Amino acid sequence: MTIRFASTHPSTTVVPPSTPSSSIDLPPSVEATPVINDDSISPALDEFMADVPAIPEKIGYMKEIGLDYGWGPTALVEWLLEHVHVYTGTSWGVAVIITAFLVRLALFKGYIEAADTSGRLAAVREYVKPLQARLQAARGSGDQSAMLLATQELKALYRSSGIKVWKMGLPLIQIPIGFGTFRLLRGMVSLPVPGLDESGFLWIKDLTVGDPLFILPVLTTVAIHYAIKVCNHRPKPFAFSPEI
Repeated sequence: MTIRFASTHPSTTVVPPSTPSSSIDLPPSVEATPVINDDSISPALDEFMADVPAIPEKIGYMKEIGLDYGWGPTALVEWLLEHVHVYTGTSWGVAVIITAFLVRLALFKGYIEAADTSGRLAAVREYVKPLQARLQAARGSGDQSAMLLATQELKALYRSSGIKVWKMGLPLIQIPIGFGTFRLLRGMVSLPVPGLDESGFLWIKDLTVGDPLFILPVLTTVAIHYAIKVCNHRPKPFAFSPEI
């Protein structure tokens, strides 16, 4: 048989005979994709959301409506927010503000102690640097006695100055709490929790949507910039002469 290319005669397409679909065997690697009928899911979801307003607002209310975060910082903030909302009888928006104030109040002492420790460290910096240099040199040369002596002198300096370095890390507690608060509020808005859309104030009438005028993001940016500027231009620490 001769195969002709670029023939001027029209090509003839051979169509295989049709095979009934029942006799076609799919290879094992080909599996049928299940089809999810949205019509059967939507009514169930609508029915659940319709029953949510009928659930009494009590301690454990948000877990009943699906916001169960187990344990951790998110569950802690959820527990505190529910107690504030239930026992004060305020709206969710006001309860969020009160909860944020209580968290800041609980962490306030840690902020003060961290700031005090930072000031004390700055005051004895000129005495700490030589000791740290001696410690590094002794560590590099492997002189154990010199390392021990420099370490003891550094501890004595901190002790006489009233410095506890671990207090510098107290403000870091706000990181997991802040993440838990963000996670909880995002879940409340995504649901959304009944009444959250009516708990707004001033220009923000609906807490389930973003700031329509972008005033809060601008104010937050200005506040952070001002705080950084103040920290960078704070006055020099007072003179301090420790007794070792």
